[in-house]
Amino acid sequence: MQTSAISSRHSDNPDIKAVILDYGLVLALCPKPDEFGRMAQVFRVGFESFYPLWETSRDLYDRGDLSAEAYWQSLAVKTGTSIDSGQSRFCASSKSEIWSNTDPAMIDWVRTTSWIPPLSNDAARSGRHR
Repeated sequence: MQTSAISSRHSDNPDIKAVILDYGLVLALCPKPDEFGRMAQVFRVGFESFYPLWETSRDLYDRGDLSAEAYWQSLAVKTGTSIDSGQSRFCASSKSEIWSNTDPAMIDWVRTTSWIPPLSNDAARSGRHR
């Protein structure tokens, strides 16, 4: 979606009180395979095996129903590996890092609206808000 189209829609709809935007793939750019690959290496699998597993099992973690440690341990079980708490922390940190590349056009649009800055479930989990 083009930034100009977004801006014109906002100005044409003065009754809009709030907008909810997804963070991943809307405000943030999709990480590249090599970025996911850092986590995949911990589990001794390639990106092609890791990504579908990560994608289909992250809902509980994203909702906050699983701790980072429990989530990454569950992926270890699913890949037939074992990881220690340091590797779990590495994966959690890597996940946050790879999703920090935001789409400049979308961020500029959000800034022009004077709305509250976006929050992410990672920020809520860590006590940080961006």
